[in-house]
Amino acid sequence: MEKRCLSCSRDWTTLTITNFDENKTLYLNYNDIDRIEFDEFFIRKHFKKIRSEKIRIYTNKSITPIEFTKHKHEKYFEEYKQELTKFAHDNKISIIDRIIS
Repeated sequence: MEKRCLSCSRDWTTLTITNFDENKTLYLNYNDIDRIEFDEFFIRKHFKKIRSEKIRIYTNKSITPIEFTKHKHEKYFEEYKQELTKFAHDNKISIIDRIIS
């Protein structure tokens, strides 16, 4: 059963990101986030290339971005995109959308 890994606080100022594999939780205030990117990429599945999507959250707390991919978080991926878009607009965080519909 897939669990939710990303949630926004009620006042839309904090993101909570949970990594169930490493049993870690990360709390990010809006001023810790540099930018949010939505991007496309291709994965190999059963000898075919399949287009997928990913979310990258760039923070000043880590060198590498925090990533959520659609094929790993398929159940909640669209909710993550909607919440992060609202979060970015409310807190004036730059958001880059490279997904071609």
